[in-house]
Amino acid sequence: MPDLGELADAYAGKRARIDEAARLARTVTAKSRFLMEGDRGDLIILYNDSGKAPSVVRNLRGELVFVDGRAAACLYHAPLSDVFMNRQIRDRSAALGAKLDLPLASCGANDLASQDLIFAERERLLREPVNRVISLVDAVNGNLFARLNVVDASALAAVKQVEAAKANEVEAKVRGKTADGFGLVVVPNGSSVLCRVPSADAEAHAAILLRLNDRITDELPGQPVATATSADGAFIAVKRSECGAVYAAAADLAALDEAMNRDGISHRYLPLWIESAEVAQTRDSIEQDKTRSAEQQFKRQRELDDRRKLDQIKANEEGVRRAAQEQALRAQYGERARFFEQALGDDARAFATGAQTASFDQLYPKLAKNYREQRNDRWEFMSLETHILDYGTALYKNRPLETALATTRIKMRNRIKGEYQDVCYVTGYINDAEFNVTRDAFGELCDEVGPKLARYKQNESFTSRWIVP
Repeated sequence: MPDLGELADAYAGKRARIDEAARLARTVTAKSRFLMEGDRGDLIILYNDSGKAPSVVRNLRGELVFVDGRAAACLYHAPLSDVFMNRQIRDRSAALGAKLDLPLASCGANDLASQDLIFAERERLLREPVNRVISLVDAVNGNLFARLNVVDASALAAVKQVEAAKANEVEAKVRGKTADGFGLVVVPNGSSVLCRVPSADAEAHAAILLRLNDRITDELPGQPVATATSADGAFIAVKRSECGAVYAAAADLAALDEAMNRDGISHRYLPLWIESAEVAQTRDSIEQDKTRSAEQQFKRQRELDDRRKLDQIKANEEGVRRAAQEQALRAQYGERARFFEQALGDDARAFATGAQTASFDQLYPKLAKNYREQRNDRWEFMSLETHILDYGTALYKNRPLETALATTRIKMRNRIKGEYQDVCYVTGYINDAEFNVTRDAFGELCDEVGPKLARYKQNESFTSRWIVP
């Protein structure tokens, strides 16, 4: 007979449980009672009703919508190892328009507000510490989360029975050797490789397996990795634990089934059956997509070719127009442009030959230094050509003044090296004839002139009378 101390200890333990139950009961309201009441196998689904959920929101029609088709979700108990229950969570979320990252982790104590959905199997929920259950009850009472659905245990059991019946039907079809189609058998050997036996219509079978990827992933340790093989190759891979699932035609599955039964290899059929007609339809759809894609590509290419031709016609027309305008400008201003071409050429020649260097030195010190460096390296002047590069007007204190730019190419030779070279300069200036002054001279090596010349023209508000933009 227990003594008084033992009785006291037993009472204390029960009293603590009674107190916890009473505290939980005081927390539960009519709004949150559904969490506690019902079959212990029910699946409870809650959604974030705070208006500040990461993804879920109600639209104008009161429907739940998930931004970008994804949702943050967690389990209000330890993660589930039950493949069927995990699949129910995934499929029912997908039906709502929310893709989940599975497997779901357990909800953190302080991160409920950062979740869109909470899932809980009532049996597991009621085994959680009382304080944790009270936190969930408070979240429902406080309108942070609301009831989305409670899937009855009987409904879940019915779905499971349908799947089992379908798997048995597939097994019977294969062993009866009368069916024409394709199925999947899984082997619990730790491999995530899916051996694909069909050799014909490979693209169609690959597309079908891609569609079934989530369902197949449920049965394997990791993401499936499909590999094509023969029936013999698949059987050997299964025996070596190199293949965790096999997708094959009924005849090949029957041969594999007999061999695995003979060698005592545990395996089971998935409730998935692909009729040959579905393979043919998938193949035809792929071919139609290819044809459509090729037609669209041909159409896009033809449109691009037509656009290029049109652009070329426009460019040619624009070129003709520009050439005509430039011809008109040069007929009108050619005499003045040639005058400056001569003047710029004479200045360059006088400097290059040493006849008169002061003016060039003053206007173009950078070029003068460059040329002297060539001379110091024993390069000798041979000949010089100058051609007008651009002619027009620049604004100086709101006065349009003639401005000219020319390219000068000096041919040189080096007796010691036995070589020739060309030195190329671009020179120019604003001619202020009213005050008899040369303003804002420009001088650069031809190789460096591009952006600098564009900036010079922009800064001087240059308008060309020689080149049509």
